[in-house]
Formats: sequence, C-alpha cells, structure tokens
Amino acid sequence: ISKTFRIVIPEGEKTTAVVSANAVYVTGGAIPDVTVTDKYGTKLVEKKDYIVTLKDNKKTGTASYKITGKGNYAKTEIINGEGTFNVIAASIDRCQVVVADKVVSTKAGAYKSVPVIYDINGKKLTAGKDYSKEFEYYYTGSELGEEPKENDTVVVKIKGIGNFEGSTVTGCYKTYA
Repeated sequence: ISKTFRIVIPEGEKTTAVVSANAVYVTGGAIPDVTVTDKYGTKLVEKKDYIVTLKDNKKTGTASYKITGKGNYAKTEIINGEGTFNVIAASIDRCQVVVADKVVSTKAGAYKSVPVIYDINGKKLTAGKDYSKEFEYYYTGSELGEEPKENDTVVVKIKGIGNFEGSTVTGCYKTYA
C-alpha cells in the first residue's frame, strides 16, 4: 500500500534568510550568496522553495533583493527577506584576454594587436565601458623605440574602468613574418 502526502507549511511559519553583504560585479548582474533555512535549520532550495528578485545589481553601488516563498513555503514569513547589498568592482585580472598574433611590418605601430576580453562567465567586455581603449605595449627593444621583430613576444596591458575600476590585466602575443 502506498499513499501520497502533501506537506503544507502552516501560514505564518518563519524562515530565515542570510544574504551576503557584498557581491562582485559580473556582466549581467552581481548575485549575492543567499541561504534560506526553516525553523529547524533545514536549507531551502532556490526556485523550488523560494525566489530571489534583484534590483540595481548591474553596476557597482548599492543593490536590493527580495526573497519570496514558493510552493510549500508560499505563505511563510521570511526574516531578512528584503534588504540591500553592495555590488563591488570586479577585478579585470580574473578575466580572459585573447590577443591575435601579428605580422611584422615596417609601419610604425602596425605590430599592435587589439585584445578581446571575456569575464569569468565568458561574456565579452566592452572597450570604453569595462576597460580603457588605451593599451600599453611592451616588448624587447621597446625602451629603445624599436619596433618588434619576428618572433618577439609582445605584452599588452589593459586597464579596467567602470565596474572593473582599479585593476589591470595583461595578455601576450607573438609577431611573425
């Protein structure tokens, strides 16, 4: 014999949310760490037992959250279910830099390859918004004002701005004939 039971949490039952004070910016929006537990300390499951709604989380500064019970927890009171958290600047040095190798040329500055940068979620960053459009290039002979030669390694330094303010990242590429 088998029977199916539906567990119903009494209306007014309390659950508790713990939300991190800071979340690091990512393209698409910062997401704070959220843990919701019932009165027995059992962790609830996001999207099954509760939903988190975020606002103003797509730039550095103060963002807000609201946690709403769902399913069996639809009518529960969530302690700390609404509040704010800080979106802090991401460090661009955690991003991936892709720089294409470049053909050696006699034209001044023709060795410069433009980097493409992706965040930790694989989303492409925007020049002028997430990082400076001005790059620094270093290579053997750069101190003497010489152009790179065949098989030189060129290092490009990229400065984060906006939501990546205060950090830098480098990428490397080779010159070839």
